[in-house]
Amino acid sequence: MNSKKSKKLTKLGKLWVEAAIKDMKKRENKTMKKKKKRKKTKKKRKKRFTQKISEKKYKELIKKKRSKKRLTKRERKLLDDTLFYKYCKCNLHFEEKGENGYGICMNSIYKNRGLKSPNLKKGKRCKDIYKK
Repeated sequence: MNSKKSKKLTKLGKLWVEAAIKDMKKRENKTMKKKKKRKKTKKKRKKRFTQKISEKKYKELIKKKRSKKRLTKRERKLLDDTLFYKYCKCNLHFEEKGENGYGICMNSIYKNRGLKSPNLKKGKRCKDIYKK
């Protein structure tokens, strides 16, 4: 027979054992959650239907673009967004009448300003990008 005596746990020892058990359970739960996680698809938020820059700044950027001066990345993005906003606004105006205004709006917004026009597919995304 074993003649060894078992040692009693002190209060601190008991607290340590309880903490270790809690920690093990937390780790077990985390690994289970990681296994159960699925990829969630993010929905893109719609932008407000407002122009981001002033008319003065807008005209300045168009003048810069026409004269083929270098625009910064931020200026280029601002100008593209503003032109697209105007294009969408024009399209929505025609849709209210029940007409198709893609060509008219493309001509009035991009070509009359002497700028290269984007794909026509971009105009169909107006409803997806902006909320009314």
